[in-house]
Amino acid sequence: MNSPTKFTPKTTTPRPPLPSHAFNPLLASMDKTDPAPVKFQVITREGQDIIVGRVKIPTPGGNHAFILRRFDTGAISLSTMFRASFPTAGEEAEKIDSNWVKANYDLTGANGGGKLRLAGTWVPPALAVHLAPSYSLSSVVFPLAEAQPDASASYRKSSRHTTNGPVNSNMNALSSPFPKTTRGPLASVPESPAPPTKRTKRESASPTRARGQASPIKQAALPTSVEVPETQEEHHEEAEPDVPGPDMEEDLAESKALIERLKAEKAAAEAKARELAQELNATTADEAIQAGTSTKRGREATPPPPSFNFDREPVDTSERQLVRHRAAQQANRRSAMWGAVMFAVGLGVTSVVPNLFF
Repeated sequence: MNSPTKFTPKTTTPRPPLPSHAFNPLLASMDKTDPAPVKFQVITREGQDIIVGRVKIPTPGGNHAFILRRFDTGAISLSTMFRASFPTAGEEAEKIDSNWVKANYDLTGANGGGKLRLAGTWVPPALAVHLAPSYSLSSVVFPLAEAQPDASASYRKSSRHTTNGPVNSNMNALSSPFPKTTRGPLASVPESPAPPTKRTKRESASPTRARGQASPIKQAALPTSVEVPETQEEHHEEAEPDVPGPDMEEDLAESKALIERLKAEKAAAEAKARELAQELNATTADEAIQAGTSTKRGREATPPPPSFNFDREPVDTSERQLVRHRAAQQANRRSAMWGAVMFAVGLGVTSVVPNLFF
């Protein structure tokens, strides 16, 4: 993560104001150039080890809070960020802020799943860096988001009892001072000599079992395996934050809210689909009407195809003058004239011949 990522809220609802009256004044006095170191520990959930990183933040009254990050998902606890920045704010203020974050950003998979869930609200590291300025924790959250545990290192397991049953949703355990563990009796063990046992008496009385002298050495070396802080300051640095398991009531409420939100989204999607279907049907109907109208108009505007009228008109059979060609008419006239001449000649012959014989 080389630079902070910009996130846009899903809704237009403005973010509720943070409880500025409960702001941690010690954050302003922290050295921004030398941020608090990130320390690691291991907690166990359902037989699975989870590496948790923590940064210690001073709070008023000589107390302190821890900002946590789980490295199985990489998420950072928004609840611990809120508590470190507003240690005296009430649970309701924290709930209002976390609900707004849940409604506007995608937190899927940030808090693991099933019994591996931890108490509080967890956000992706990039989103934590984006929200850090509103808590005045940029100089703390950015190094925590960049930190990576050493794969070859063996980190100390949490000595606190972690359960997956119902826990109090009060997150004061994440920001309140942790009780100082008294290890005085363990530190005083090497100083006070152990009372002689029956076995040591027998060993001192019997010279045949001189090899048993190694036993007091083992007894004296036994207290060195117990982790004893060298100084009081180191002891405070090794204080472990309590990482409670999931709150069943909170998970149930979140599940119900998620179901209601999914139902609302489904109803909205179905309504939108119906609306789009109606618009599509209306558009299709309008287009069909327009297409039909344009087709009708096209048919009306198109000239009809030529038709052939084969009806026969009655033939006039009355006498009529035949009009012929002029040459034909002249030939006919000559024929008629010659015919008349021949008729006259024939008539004359018929009248002359009888007179010759009679």
